[in-house]
Amino acid sequence: MRNHLNWVAKNSAEARLKKLLDAQKTSLPAVDTEKSSVKDGFYRAFEDKFRGTREEIKRRVRVYLPFVMPIAARHPGVSVLDLGCGRGEWLEVLKEAEIEGEGVDQDAGMLEGAHEQGLNVYQGDAIAFLQQQPSGTRICISLMHVVEHIPFDVLREVVSEAKRVLVPDGILILETPNPENFMVGSCNFYMDPTHRNPLPPPLLAFVPEYYGFEKTKILRLQETEEAKNKAFFSMEDFLTNISPDYSIVARASAVPEQEVNSEEAAAWNKDYGISFSWMVSQNASNGSTKE
Repeated sequence: MRNHLNWVAKNSAEARLKKLLDAQKTSLPAVDTEKSSVKDGFYRAFEDKFRGTREEIKRRVRVYLPFVMPIAARHPGVSVLDLGCGRGEWLEVLKEAEIEGEGVDQDAGMLEGAHEQGLNVYQGDAIAFLQQQPSGTRICISLMHVVEHIPFDVLREVVSEAKRVLVPDGILILETPNPENFMVGSCNFYMDPTHRNPLPPPLLAFVPEYYGFEKTKILRLQETEEAKNKAFFSMEDFLTNISPDYSIVARASAVPEQEVNSEEAAAWNKDYGISFSWMVSQNASNGSTKE
C-alpha cells in the first residue's frame, strides 16, 4: 500500500511540474540562439578569471612533455592534435619544445588567445575535425578539460576515433576535474555552467582500455606544494587537498623496450599527485595522531 501511495504521489507531482513548465514555455519569449551563443565573449572572460593565467596553465601542462617528446623523436614531423584547444597554452608549450601541433575549438573568443600567439588553430567542431583525420597521422591527441563538457556516448566515440588516428605508439591525454576531491566534486565543478557531470578516474581510465589502448595511467594533478609536504592529514585535508584535477594518459600500442628512453620510462613509472589512499598511508606511517 505504501509503495502504491508513493507511486501516486510521484506521478501527481510530475504532472504538476509538467503543467508548470508548459505554462512557462507559453509565457516566455522565444530565445534567440544566435544572440545567446558564445560569440559575446562570455566564456573567454570566464576562463580568464577562473581558470588561471596563461603562464600558470603552461606550467601545469608541461607535465605531459616527457610523454610526448620521445614519440615526437620517433616520428619527426608528425603533429599533436589538441581538441578543444581554447587559448592554446598546450600548443604554445609544444611549439616551445619544437613539436608541431594543431588545435581546434568552436569558440572564436577562446581562439583569440591562440591567434595572438601565432598558433596553428581552427574554428570548428572538434569531434567532426577528428573524424576527418587520416589513420595513423598524430603522435598525440589531447582533450584538456573537454570530456566533462560532452555526453558520455560522444566521449566513447572520441576515444575510439583517437585510437584510429594515432600512430601505433601515440598517446591520448584526457584531463578533467577530479571528483575524488570533495570540494571539486560537490561545488567547484559546477562553477562552469557548461559542465555536465564529473567523471571518476577509474571510469575514464576504462574507456581507452575498452577501445584497445595498450596502456593507461592516472595522473593526479594541481595539488598544492603545502599539501604535498604535509606529514599528517586532517579531516579537512581529506575533503579539500586531494589533487583537484587528474588526467588519463593512454598509449595506443606497445612500444619495443629498446625504443623507450629513460625519460619516457620515468614518466610512465612515476606516481603523480595526492589520493585518498595516499593520505591514509601517510597518516599510518607517521602515527594516527598529530604530535
